[in-house]
Amino acid sequence: MKRRDFIKYGSLASIGTAFLPNGNCQTFSPLYLQSCAGINERVIVLIRLIGGNDGINTIIPIDQYSSYANLRPTIRIPDSGTDAYINLDPTLPVQDQVGLNPALLPLKNLYDSGMMTVIQGVKYPNQDRSHFKSTDLWMSGGDGTNLNNNLGSGWLARFFESSYPGAAGNPNVYASPLAIQLAEKKPAMLFHSDHTHGISTNLSGQDVSGYYSVVSGIGGAPITNIPSSDHGDMLSYIMQVEQNSNVYSQAISNAFNAGNNQATYPTFDLADQLKTVARLVHGGLQTKVFLVSLNGFDTHDAQVDPTTGTSAGRHAVLLDTLSQSIAAFFQDIQALGIEDKFLVSTFSEFGRKVQENGNYGTDHGGVAPMFIFGKGLSGVVLGTNVDLSEADQSNNYQIETMQYDYRSIFATIIQDWLGADTSIVDYTLFDNNDTTVTFTQSKLNSLISSNYKVTPNCYFNNFIITGTEKQVDNNLILYPNPAKDQVHIQFEDIQSGTLRLCTTMGRVVVEKRVKQSSTSSLYFGNIPTGHYFVHFNGQDGYSITKEITVH
Repeated sequence: MKRRDFIKYGSLASIGTAFLPNGNCQTFSPLYLQSCAGINERVIVLIRLIGGNDGINTIIPIDQYSSYANLRPTIRIPDSGTDAYINLDPTLPVQDQVGLNPALLPLKNLYDSGMMTVIQGVKYPNQDRSHFKSTDLWMSGGDGTNLNNNLGSGWLARFFESSYPGAAGNPNVYASPLAIQLAEKKPAMLFHSDHTHGISTNLSGQDVSGYYSVVSGIGGAPITNIPSSDHGDMLSYIMQVEQNSNVYSQAISNAFNAGNNQATYPTFDLADQLKTVARLVHGGLQTKVFLVSLNGFDTHDAQVDPTTGTSAGRHAVLLDTLSQSIAAFFQDIQALGIEDKFLVSTFSEFGRKVQENGNYGTDHGGVAPMFIFGKGLSGVVLGTNVDLSEADQSNNYQIETMQYDYRSIFATIIQDWLGADTSIVDYTLFDNNDTTVTFTQSKLNSLISSNYKVTPNCYFNNFIITGTEKQVDNNLILYPNPAKDQVHIQFEDIQSGTLRLCTTMGRVVVEKRVKQSSTSSLYFGNIPTGHYFVHFNGQDGYSITKEITVH
């Protein structure tokens, strides 16, 4: 494999501080109280359903079946016979009862075991029906409004920046890649950072068991004389990518070889992706987020096969692939004894129109359901069936009423499942939103079960919120942030030590000695705008790192 190909498809780009040999700019990852043991081992698996899944034929609104059948006379799922929909939960109120597509039968057992939650009517304001743009918005944490239509970073990149500063791409901080993307060669916007590049490792096309042998030794002799300049920073960054690629590739190969699988998986590409995820986590890899995908949901035609029954065809094959793969994955992680670690979520860029299109298919639409899976769920149906009467000729047969903003769902997951403090959640998904919409108001309190929900005493917050006011955290006050040519630091109960301003590649821009319990300032003058770290290293061994933006 050529070096440029590896960097394009499989590199480990840094969003944080690259470590200097003496550790001058060392950063940290979330720490939990001893009573919160196990939270740091939790994992999220995101399953992207590429193309826009038809939610109306995925979960049928039982209470409006006659309207559904009139709008979809040739592609409807029958309500009787061997191919009829499956009533997911007859105990629910009538308006909440959904008919599960028969291709999703393996998921019924997960729901009955309390390990599946259905979330109805998910979208974002001002839905865009372009595949590219809508996917970009889901992955950036944006929406169709002018304010949030062109965010420059992915919401998971912002989460990692605020939760694991300096960890991404730095095995000295975090021994595993924070995120791994499988199946797709192009790095997802989800992991793109404003400050540098991506933060995921891409395993597409790789032999995971031999991953280290593929990438080790690709770099040649290291550069010994690196100039103190922007050019030097770039050289340091490239060398750091190569070094981290070797270290992480070894960690991935070691985990894959140490892990195993206990379930028999179907012969689907999605199943292979999930099988790899289970094996890596069982082998000890501490990656926090895995992104896997299933393509083919842009079903403008031949969504069903009318010659053999509407429960057959392209959409049924896709849903069968999804359900069998997920069912095998949960059988596997249960047999491996690691099911407590996982929460799995599906998502798709949009749903489909309520009215069929005449080609045995459906066109781009608005709302769509999401499925969440895991032992830590409440196992319910959130929301009510979409109102089919809303869809008529005047609005091109669309369902526009949003019951849940997708950002509220992901925000709830990173707080109640991973333990992120509200300030991290806001920075990750709500900083750019209308101030009248807050995470506190839109949180899905019933998504995670009380036995698994992270309690506030276990929240982590390693992020210092930007602003013009002083921010107090861990005995240090740093302001202003963002800064222009200097930053002021006030110390409380801290021994003498060294204060440094560092680039994201680890180069020290300026440093000075400070005295105990004093106020000091770092003057850095006219330096390039961007993301930096202020690091204090005390004589007593105490150290702390804060992020700062220079504008």
